[in-house]
Amino acid sequence: MAANKSVHIQRQDVGDVCGGSFSSAQIMSELLPHFEKMREAGGGMPLSGLSSGFKDLDWMIDGFHPGELIVIAARPGMGKRQFVWQIAMHVACELQQSVAYFSTTTSRAVLLKNMTAFAAQVDLNPLGGSQPNEKAWQCFTSAAQKIANSPLIINDSSADPGVIRKEAKLLCESDHAPSLVIVDKIPAQIDKNNGIHSRCKSMSNMSADIYRIARDNGIPVIALASISRDVESRKCKYPLLTDLASADGLRWYADTVITLYRDVVYNRDTNEKDTTHITILKSFYGSGGGFDLHRSGYGKFASLPV
Repeated sequence: MAANKSVHIQRQDVGDVCGGSFSSAQIMSELLPHFEKMREAGGGMPLSGLSSGFKDLDWMIDGFHPGELIVIAARPGMGKRQFVWQIAMHVACELQQSVAYFSTTTSRAVLLKNMTAFAAQVDLNPLGGSQPNEKAWQCFTSAAQKIANSPLIINDSSADPGVIRKEAKLLCESDHAPSLVIVDKIPAQIDKNNGIHSRCKSMSNMSADIYRIARDNGIPVIALASISRDVESRKCKYPLLTDLASADGLRWYADTVITLYRDVVYNRDTNEKDTTHITILKSFYGSGGGFDLHRSGYGKFASLPV
């Protein structure tokens, strides 16, 4: 697999030397504006990529970069979907940059309702035991208006990665070209006759298609992924890179791998009930390591108080 990565994907850049080859003078001319911004900022380090809205994450990976595939993975109950929603709404609502969200498991109406409730920090679940009060409805309405006025695009047409890649290409060639693409979890198709072999092949094909969205269109792509159940059998349940499901695919193609871990999922008596550990297991654009975030009762993440 590793030896064939460059065969699957070819960058579209045309070098000033020939083909895809660039001279140091050309590369330096592209870097100079960034250096000038650093000088104007008094030696600070402005992000070279798109901000995630999380200060610690931005500092560690320098934002999300064009052509980068970012995989966010966790076991169920860790909050990876809410984490991605928060990034999507920061880019679309705060930065006013277009975000294309490809939903593969939920209809666009349900997804947007859930995202709005999350943004408003209200519970619209009819099984929650109580009706939202007037203040909660006002918060929901305000959040709905803010999202409606943002350049957030939702596509729920297919869970097929090949179709998603084609739809993303159409978007990138339109007047609504996104600055960020998010692909929700894509279930692998299992052939009953071939079993595991077919599953691995399907996951590998999925990974290549998602990777191509980033590389071919020169935009950052976030893909949600699962963590293998093998972690449940270990004493230390912090995810490892080898726990990433479809390891023969996403683990290889990803430029950045970010995992979420909440100790309360496994230990109800923990002293870190509201803490989520964010770990960067792989990064071609920044550094590895991790940091903690506070998670509210409605799943919203925030930096821990200093």
